Formats: sequence, structure tokens, C-alpha cells
Amino acid sequence: MFSLKKTSAILCCAAALAVFGAAAFSANAFETVDLNERSSELKADKVNIIADQVYAAPGETVDFRVSLSGNTGYADCGLQLVYDPNLTVKVGEDGEPVMEPGPANGKLMTEFTLNRDKQIIALGSMGSANCTDDGTLYTVHFQVPDTAKDGDTYPLTINVLHLLDRDTYDVPSAAVNGWIKVRVPVVTTTSAPAPTTTTTVTTTTVPVTQPPVVTTVTTPEPVIVTTAETTPAPPPETTPEPVTVTTPETTEPVTEPITKKTTRDINPNNVATTAQGGTKPAVQGVKTGDVGSGAAAAGLLLAVTAAALVAPKRKDQ
Repeated sequence: MFSLKKTSAILCCAAALAVFGAAAFSANAFETVDLNERSSELKADKVNIIADQVYAAPGETVDFRVSLSGNTGYADCGLQLVYDPNLTVKVGEDGEPVMEPGPANGKLMTEFTLNRDKQIIALGSMGSANCTDDGTLYTVHFQVPDTAKDGDTYPLTINVLHLLDRDTYDVPSAAVNGWIKVRVPVVTTTSAPAPTTTTTVTTTTVPVTQPPVVTTVTTPEPVIVTTAETTPAPPPETTPEPVTVTTPETTEPVTEPITKKTTRDINPNNVATTAQGGTKPAVQGVKTGDVGSGAAAAGLLLAVTAAALVAPKRKDQ
């Protein structure tokens, strides 16, 4: 057993519009069914000659393969591939079908012929040694009609004319037919979004200049308390002014005519009784002879009092 690689091709694409249009593209249109999915069609103990099963889009050209599976060895074969008349075989400049031999041919000599009237592609190969390789025997290219519709199926049939080993013995074989089926690709349309007009508003913020806030921190100056030792000032020396004692001139007392002896009676009211019965202020115990000494004592007392008023009072007093 072997598995064929699944082939995908995107051959049909619509042009994408640059800005305002829609983009369209085909999905997997060309796809070959893997042989692992066709295992139920294969025959055991036989060489299976298998025609592909391919999905294709309308107007698409596909690669169609004829393969071998379970090859026990052959050296000579004659095969026909009969295709649907609606399919077109791709040919080269010489008008012959474009066909590529595959690894299942080994080192055998091969020759391909095309009969357009009967829609037959024939393969003839021969050699002196058996080829035991599995895989693609050859590949041919078919174009699907442009008018094909989804689901249209074009059958391809294998006819085994002979399959011999190097000793010309028949090799048991089984033909597994194939088809090309139209599958309209799923078109995905992507619409370009309409241009969006974006209005950009630029806001310029003008900074408002504010006067700087000056914070003045006043640090109070330290108060220095100086305790000065106070020495009491000595009292100024006061020189007492000389006291001038003026001795009043002695005035002769006026002698009044005394008709009666004056009696000096000192009473508590310090008044004297005259002869006429009236009162006369007394001289408060001071006689005429004592006037000089009394005046001197009064002057001394005045000087001492004046000195006491002028001299400052001491704090310690």
C-alpha cells in the first residue's frame, strides 16, 4: 500500500480591487482523493491499477494519475485509459499528449499513444526484468469544460489489455476506475471598508503663568538674655551747700505803755493775757535773750533736711 500526496491548487482567482472593490478567490478547487481513503476499493493479492479521483473547478486543468498498488512484479503491460469526451487532453507542440512516466515504470521502456476519436490514452511498456515498484505509473493532464456545473462528474476507466512478468506469465491484476468531479470553489468576498474620515482636533494648552509662591520662613532670632550684674552705684558725694544763717537784726521791742505789770502766764493755748484783758500771742517760750541761739538751731535743722532730700536713697536701705 502507498498513499498519494494530496494535491491542492488554486487556479481560479478574481482580481482584487485596489481600494474600494472586493477581493474574490477560489478555495481548494483541485484536490486528489488520498488512496488511504479508497482502501475498500483495492483488491488483495492483486496488482491494483488505480485511476485517480479528482475534484476540479470549471475550466480548470488538473493532473490526473494512474498508479500501481500491491505490485508483485511485471515486465510487460498494455493499458488503456478511457476518458469522458467532455474532457480535453493537454498535448505538446508535436500534438502528442503530455504524459510523464512515474516510478512504477522502473527501468522499463514505455510508449504512449492518443486516440482522440475513441478518447483512449494507451500505455505500452516492456523489459527483461520485473518492476516491483508501487506508486505513479504515469500522469496525464485534463482540462474541465468552462461550462461545467457544480457536481458534474466525468468518469475515467482503466482497461487492462495484458500484464505479464519477465517469463510472460499473467500477473493477477484489478482495475480501479476513477473520475473528475466538478466542485465550484467557495468564493470569499472581502469588502474593503469605506474610508473613514477622521477629524483630529488639536488642542493647544497655553499654560497660565502664576506668580511663584514664595514661602518665607522667618526664623526668630535667638533671644539672648544677658543678666548683667548690677552693682549699686555709690551715692554721689553730696557736699552740703553752706547754710547761711542770717541773724535777724534785733529790733528793739516796742514798749507799750503798761499800766499794769505784764504777767506772762503760759497756758495750754499759748496765749498771754494783757492788762487790758485781751490776748496776745506768746513767743512760745522763747525769751529775747535766746533769739540768737534759736535761730542757729533752726538753720542747722533746715540744712540737714535739705541734704536728706537731695541725697538718693540707697537700695539696701
